Amino acid sequence: SRLHQLGLPCQLLEQREVPSDHSRAIGVHPPSLELLERVGVIEAFLARGLKVPGGVAMGDRRRLGRLSFEGLPGPYPFALALPQQETEIILERRLRQLNPGALRRGITVEQIRPGRSAVEVLARDRAGAPLRLTTSLLVGCDGKDSLVRQAAGILYDGKPYPDAYVMGDFDDNTDFGADARLFLTGRGIVESFPLPGGIRRWVMRLGAYKKQPELASFCREIRRRTGHELAGVPNHMLGPFGIQ
Repeated sequence: SRLHQLGLPCQLLEQREVPSDHSRAIGVHPPSLELLERVGVIEAFLARGLKVPGGVAMGDRRRLGRLSFEGLPGPYPFALALPQQETEIILERRLRQLNPGALRRGITVEQIRPGRSAVEVLARDRAGAPLRLTTSLLVGCDGKDSLVRQAAGILYDGKPYPDAYVMGDFDDNTDFGADARLFLTGRGIVESFPLPGGIRRWVMRLGAYKKQPELASFCREIRRRTGHELAGVPNHMLGPFGIQ
C-alpha cells in the first residue's frame, strides 16, 4: 500500500488463496502504528484493536513490578492487541482500494533468475498454468527458506532455539484489565495478553515441543504456575510453536 502511495507500482504474489483464519501474532507496536498512519489505515486499526498500556511481571504468586508504555514518545504510547488475520484484512482492503489488481493470490513462485537490470520470476497460478514476470526489484517476504535469499546468494546461518511453547485464546475471566501479564515461575514462564472481544491469550513455555497439546494438561499447568483457572474451551485449537 505504501509503495502505491509513493507512486511505485508493484504486485504482491501470495501463495495462499485465502487469508489465514488463525490469529498468530497479535501485537502492533508504536513505530508500526506510526507507519500504518501513513498508509491511511490507523483509524481501522484503532477501532478494531485493544490498547495495552503496559505489563505486570509476577513471581511465584507475588507481583514483581509493572512496565508502563504510557510514557513512550509519539502519538501512540501503547501496544495495540489485534489478531494477525484482522491486520491482514485491513491491509488487503487498503491495497485493493489503491490498486485492485496488485494482490494476486494462489501464485506459487518456483524459480528466480536475477539479471543485470531486472529479475525474472517463474511461477504457477492456482490452476497450474506457468507465469513469467519481470521486475526491476524483487522483495522476498518468504521466511527462513526464502527463494529470494537463495537467489541473491545470502547465507542463512540461523538455527532452531530449544524453546517450545503452546498458546490458546480463552474467554477473559481475569481481573487483569488491559494489562499484559508475565509469570516468572519455577515451573516455567507463562505470558498472558488481552485481545479484543473479551478474549485473553495464554502462552506457556514447555520443556519439549508437543505437536498435539492436550487441553486438560494445558489448563492444569496454567493453574499450577499462575493460580488461575481458565474459562471454558479455547476459541481456536491450542497452537504449539517453536522459534528459529
